[in-house]
Amino acid sequence: MKLYRILLSLAFVTALTGCLPRVSPLLGTTPVVTDFRPDRGIGGTYKLDEAISFSFTLTQPGYVTLIAIDPDLTVYEIGRRGVQYPAGSHTFPPPGADFRLEASPPLGLQRVRLIFTDTPAPAVRFRGRMNGGELERTTRSYLEASGAKVRDVVETTLQVVNP
Repeated sequence: MKLYRILLSLAFVTALTGCLPRVSPLLGTTPVVTDFRPDRGIGGTYKLDEAISFSFTLTQPGYVTLIAIDPDLTVYEIGRRGVQYPAGSHTFPPPGADFRLEASPPLGLQRVRLIFTDTPAPAVRFRGRMNGGELERTTRSYLEASGAKVRDVVETTLQVVNP
């Protein structure tokens, strides 16, 4: 319950300030992602089965992997990992994609992490239940295994509610 309050506070402060939460302490990150949010804004509310998309802006070309972190700390990759994007503004899933992201259980505050590297995605995978320490260790392993000189890690939030 304490973790939920902390995350809720983080989402509220982020929504008020419009700031992008950078995941720390991840050494050697460079601010490359200048915007990352769900289509209804940071902390936006989605009913079960409603479509969700994300927008993000990159200051340089590179590879992006999206990670979902459910309220029960189940962690998984969203879509293809290590997709190459040019610099500029993007939508995920991209227009014309053969899949759709939908709000699904568990209900509550969902976090989504965007990992940017200037090299293709390594073999490190995100899946299963991970407490905060395990998620940070896996993120560090991902960054180290990528060999990336330029890397960035940011998060956004959304709420999943009953219809």
